[in-house]
Amino acid sequence: MNKQIEILNNKHLGIIFQPRSGSHVLREYMCKLLNRENLHEFFNPRISLPEISIENNIVKQIGSVESINPRPYAEEKSSILNKIEILQNLSNNEKYGVASVYSAAYPKYYQKSASSLLELIAQQQNIQFIELDRADVLYSIISLFISAKTDVFHNTDQQMKLRSNFNLHMDMTYVEEHLQTYIDNKNLTKQHFENIPIIYYEQYQNKITNILNLFTGIPKKIVGLGSNKFKGNHKELISNINEVEDYYEEFVNKHSEYFPQYFDKLPAITIPASQGRQPKILLPEYS
Repeated sequence: MNKQIEILNNKHLGIIFQPRSGSHVLREYMCKLLNRENLHEFFNPRISLPEISIENNIVKQIGSVESINPRPYAEEKSSILNKIEILQNLSNNEKYGVASVYSAAYPKYYQKSASSLLELIAQQQNIQFIELDRADVLYSIISLFISAKTDVFHNTDQQMKLRSNFNLHMDMTYVEEHLQTYIDNKNLTKQHFENIPIIYYEQYQNKITNILNLFTGIPKKIVGLGSNKFKGNHKELISNINEVEDYYEEFVNKHSEYFPQYFDKLPAITIPASQGRQPKILLPEYS
């Protein structure tokens, strides 16, 4: 994981991500560094994307990114094939983009048929895939929960700011489902995108310019972003946080192979102390 990843200048960059893992920031930063097209969550069945065309050797994106209901399987497969054609057209014109891939969305909406859709994506030779994870998985789930409740997913101000003072109760079913989705996503990534390199949000969470140290083949320059982080501890907005953290701790111990960050196998990753309690190794029955 400590080895720098070489970014290839003749391939699109595909970021296989977990929700609330900093993919928005990484994608935007890499686009500005490399002068590439921001293709947003290009492979996500819940997202409608702008129309992409090339005119006079300039890439044009018309429209906006919108959330949609998942399409039927046949329509989604057709959509993926169309996106593959768009990527090939960009490549033919020596234009490259950065796209996010949400693997876990496909089995959620297409069950057993999801494998054929993910296989279509994974087979593309003009995409360089990397995996983006977040070591504090619970914090990402809480962040997703609060974002969905408030319909505010990103801080578009130039300064860090606090979220409003909420007192929200998290249903334990929600926590369980999203932790299982996390594991499903890890399994899907291993199955379809075997041996791809991985980075963690925590490697650049507190210093965005650390992204420069994670890769080779990129310019060593500082770029500005159009968004910022939320400050404070999101856990303070959850009324039953003790119950949630207890469950997370037990889940981590029962599925330790998916959480190397808590078992001394990712010494280079440091979870900010400001995010509060993290799981501890429990009795042998959990390991």
